[in-house]
Amino acid sequence: MSKIYDYASEALDALREHGFILDRVEFDGVERRCATKDKPEKENGAYRGELSGGLASVVFYNHRTKEGGCWYPKRKKKFTDAERRELERRVDEARKEREAERAKTQKKAAKEARKLYDAAKKCKSHPYLKKKGVRPVKGLKIDADGKLLIPMYDSDGTLMSLQFIDAQSRKRFLPGGKITGTSFLIGDLKND
Repeated sequence: MSKIYDYASEALDALREHGFILDRVEFDGVERRCATKDKPEKENGAYRGELSGGLASVVFYNHRTKEGGCWYPKRKKKFTDAERRELERRVDEARKEREAERAKTQKKAAKEARKLYDAAKKCKSHPYLKKKGVRPVKGLKIDADGKLLIPMYDSDGTLMSLQFIDAQSRKRFLPGGKITGTSFLIGDLKND
């Protein structure tokens, strides 16, 4: 059995223990997406396997839970300082790439949110609001499919994403849109 196979098998077991659903692990330095146990119908998991200079590692991340880490094979001897620095470099590089990709995806989603929001009609009534006993407020809209649109703004007041609520009260957010750190304000903070 080759060493790369040992690494791949060991890495696969480790990723599965962290809730990733996949059949094999590639060690080619390319980030790959996969399903996770907490959301098997989506590809919320991401990993990047590398093998260079005899040093195997896999950096992994769950985009839904925001949990991640780095796997490397069990060894009988300790890592050298150079090997440890190389692993730290790989983890940092993967984090920066993930953040850049997330920012790019969120920027694209923000443009889509603006387009959908601008095309929607002012909300005069919606089954979800009636069910909750809430009157429509300024800023809520209804899309062409009858879904309630709730705009999600960042702290600067920039539209970043949308939440959709249908007549059966099913909720979802615009895929790829920024959610953390966004809100929809009802009322006026200065007066209330």
